Amino acid sequence: MDISAQNAVPALAKVLSDSCVEVRRHAIETLGTIGEIAKDAVPPLLEALHDEEDEVRSDTALALGQIGTTVQDAVPSLIDALKDENRYVRFHAGVALRGIGTPEAIDALLRFFSKSRWCHSTTSTSTF
Repeated sequence: MDISAQNAVPALAKVLSDSCVEVRRHAIETLGTIGEIAKDAVPPLLEALHDEEDEVRSDTALALGQIGTTVQDAVPSLIDALKDENRYVRFHAGVALRGIGTPEAIDALLRFFSKSRWCHSTTSTSTF
């Protein structure tokens, strides 16, 4: 285990509530890069999934996926993130769920895909 990375996790988790969006984003990206060692930061990361900034929510979903299978507690929040208004948040939540890979995560992902419309030109007046 990388002790220096492990020692950085509490400080990085603390700045997830910083008023500066760039500080929050860089901390989230760093936690994702640290990977599994950052599992203690999952609770504040779950809060960041509800951040007002799209980029923060997207980066958070991606970071949770990078932390990996140890974040099984994040599955319900990531399932909720599949309903986010921002397509990048939804995509990164899906990637994270796939990476976590529990039956609950995969089932939610399959349900999401089965109900999703992917063609941007499909509208109520042009269904095909």
